[in-house]
Amino acid sequence: MISTRSAPSPDFDRSPASRKPGRTVGIAATATLALIGTVAVAAPAVSSPTRADGQKGARCSLNAKLVPSCGVLWGAAPAAFDYSSRVKSTQRFEGLIGRNLDINHGYKANNRLFPSADEIAIANGAGGSGKRLLLINYRPGMDMTWKAMASGKGDARLDRLAKYIRGHYTDKFFVSIWHEPEHFVKQSAGSGMTATDYRNMVRHVILRLKSKGVNNAVFVQIYQGYPKYAAMSWWKDLYPGDDVIDWIGTDSYNSGKTSGYNSGDFHDMVNRKKGSWQGWYNWATSKHPGKPLMIGEWGVFANKSAPTRQAWFYDQVRTQLSSYPAIKAMSYFNANKLDKGTTRIDANSASQSAYRKLSNSFPPIDLNR
Repeated sequence: MISTRSAPSPDFDRSPASRKPGRTVGIAATATLALIGTVAVAAPAVSSPTRADGQKGARCSLNAKLVPSCGVLWGAAPAAFDYSSRVKSTQRFEGLIGRNLDINHGYKANNRLFPSADEIAIANGAGGSGKRLLLINYRPGMDMTWKAMASGKGDARLDRLAKYIRGHYTDKFFVSIWHEPEHFVKQSAGSGMTATDYRNMVRHVILRLKSKGVNNAVFVQIYQGYPKYAAMSWWKDLYPGDDVIDWIGTDSYNSGKTSGYNSGDFHDMVNRKKGSWQGWYNWATSKHPGKPLMIGEWGVFANKSAPTRQAWFYDQVRTQLSSYPAIKAMSYFNANKLDKGTTRIDANSASQSAYRKLSNSFPPIDLNR
């Protein structure tokens, strides 16, 4: 269903009430849920992990598309749904994991300008010990159809955004245009919301922003990690094209249970299968070889029936991620409350310890860009 809001909240995020059955994470909508406390903590001590080649402390670098020369960009939406203080929530999360985030993840829609003052402060190192990259999920026309947006109905909005970006932020940053589009697709004739309409909309938005001087955005196509959609005949028509997309991403979650839907390990998370669909990682690396891959959102639910499972999964990521060399970035969705519970990394001490160990298992990356 398309929102008809004309004035979206400062950010938009995931509302538990807007989820379809069978989904692990819901569709973005307005929400103002209180999250973890935002008391200030000391800036984390940045670790110097040993690289795979044994060069302790050697720093990886970024290319023009923000692809690291080694390691993985480590990110998070550190306090999903909490709009009270992005800087303090980022600082608190980094205190829990003992390192600076490489990526800080936020959400915008419609007329919202970005990066915001808080996001710019975060990118420039506020509350931490170094710069961070930004990842902004932007839904530019939630008050109109994709077809209308592609036809230029939202061009004044895009031009205003482009002018703002040119005047306020010159560093490179990640932008995803309408992440997880699958839930919104209506293949009926005249809906304006077909998969092809989506493709045309994303292309139009990206090309319009570029034509208006936005040359510091690195565009990420982020899908929903739900194989039911990927197996649909229309799914392939969503992709906007290699010429406008720099990275390919997915959002995928783990149930925190020992069995049942979404209960597997990291291998399962990146390659969930259904019918002829053989998984996101397999698809992306075979159909778009050379494109860097990103897990734009991921999370593990803390489950009372399996209290050690969250920590177990973090350990699986640490040991299995090297099997997927095309994955160059991961961003955690740290939410106090979702439809299936909490994904907080500090849901218990074992979970926090395992996530902290995972977070510090990568070589440091020089984020000057």
